[in-house]
Amino acid sequence: MLLKKTKKKTVSLILAIFLLITSVIFVACDKEKDDDDFSRQGNNNASAEFNELPQPLPPPPLYHIAVGDSIAAGFGVDEKDRYPDLLFALLQADGQVNVYENIAVSGYTTAMLLAQLRRMDEAALARFAEARVITISIGGNNILSPFVANLPDVETITQLIADVNVIATEAMKLADIVGELDEDIKRMREGFQFSDLFRISDILDLASTLLDESAVIIDLIGKVDANNPLNILSGPPSDELAAELEQGILDFAAEFAEVMAWMRENAPLATVIVNTVYNPLPDEFFSLEIGMSHYIDAYIRRINTIIRRERAAHGYLVADVYTVFDEEEDKADLLNYHLNMEEMYLNFDIIHPNEKGHRMITELCYEAFVE
Repeated sequence: MLLKKTKKKTVSLILAIFLLITSVIFVACDKEKDDDDFSRQGNNNASAEFNELPQPLPPPPLYHIAVGDSIAAGFGVDEKDRYPDLLFALLQADGQVNVYENIAVSGYTTAMLLAQLRRMDEAALARFAEARVITISIGGNNILSPFVANLPDVETITQLIADVNVIATEAMKLADIVGELDEDIKRMREGFQFSDLFRISDILDLASTLLDESAVIIDLIGKVDANNPLNILSGPPSDELAAELEQGILDFAAEFAEVMAWMRENAPLATVIVNTVYNPLPDEFFSLEIGMSHYIDAYIRRINTIIRRERAAHGYLVADVYTVFDEEEDKADLLNYHLNMEEMYLNFDIIHPNEKGHRMITELCYEAFVE
């Protein structure tokens, strides 16, 4: 009987120990599971928090906007060679700007530029508000448009060149005759021969032809001079043209001040660079003296005086293009026109800069900005 009770106690003790061990194991497993769940939840929360972190914002737009006339628009050169494009590349490399826009239009006067600015929509105004650099080339057309309107067209000038070529051909014939006569006369002076008597008739014929050819050349030169379409270039300007040029100065003075006031109000963050106006007219063109160049130069200098004067009131920078172009030994080296008669490479654009001219303007604007 005692043995049976002992066995029962032993079995009960074993069952109790088993239940205790089982409970510990379950608790441990539950804790491990809870730890895994907590860890996964923590990782998920960390991932969510990481995904919710603000991503780096793109850099704000720093605009370089070019406005103005055909020089800023790059008339006569590829876009990549325009001075505003070249300047943007330099300023972008310096970290000053990162967005570029060129809204210049060939032929613009200050009145046209002012109208363009005043009709800007909200998106365009927002770009001006963010602009860091604005380059302006304006004023040349206020003076040059009336003058250019009186210049002959390319067809007229081409005909003039053809007329001059005819004169040159006749002159070469004349030179051949003179040369032949000169040889005969020299030989006769060295020793007159009996056979020379028979040459006298031929010499008289050559002399007669010489006179005829001379008359033809004189007549051709007279006609070309009378109908020379480039006579306007000899100056001074007519009273009508002078009145138009004077009005151009007055318009520029009033309208340029309004343009700069608009810039100050609508582009307060921008450094504005204004180019002075250069005189494109050479002192000589196609072997003709260009007296008009001196008269036009006087008007252009008045334009530039206004540009420099307004600088104090509106706080912009000035790139002195006028002085650099004026001091260039051969101004034609900076402009588009070419007169290669041998290759018939003719370009009568005596107004706009070529690639070299644009590079020079770029350097002047960049120097004004970094000083």
